[in-house]
Amino acid sequence: MRKSILFIQFAIALLLVSSCSNESIQDEGLVEQTLLQTSVKEVEQDVHTIVNAFRIKEGLEALAFSEEAYSYAEEQTQFMINTGSFKHNNFNERASSLAQLVDAQAVAENIAKDYSTAEEAVNGWVTSPGHLKNIMGNFTHTSVSVANDKNGKLYYTQIFYRIDSE
Repeated sequence: MRKSILFIQFAIALLLVSSCSNESIQDEGLVEQTLLQTSVKEVEQDVHTIVNAFRIKEGLEALAFSEEAYSYAEEQTQFMINTGSFKHNNFNERASSLAQLVDAQAVAENIAKDYSTAEEAVNGWVTSPGHLKNIMGNFTHTSVSVANDKNGKLYYTQIFYRIDSE
């Protein structure tokens, strides 16, 4: 009987020890990563909303979200993070490819980094003549990609394009 009690106590102790693995630490990292991704998605949506509010205030039409443009914006954002290059690398190729895909007549792009909020990024763009020209441009669609680098700094790419109505 005593051996049975000792065995049960040993089995319970073994279960408790095995349940205290590093999975909870990994889960916390996964939760943190998921929260970062969620907050980045919110920043993307906020940029789109703020840009549209700015355009409407200026008497322009709001820009529709483009899933097609998102993949190109995301590619540029990741390229900037991975290479440390803060330029419109390969924009002509990206613009031509997107234009062909969606039958766009015009494509433009804004990039930014080191702004911690959507408001700061858009304010930076609207105080820059070239970026403001894109925001105020004759476009119908847009997409925004935002991502964190390894230090948590945000990189932004917004792509604009126009499809003429038939």
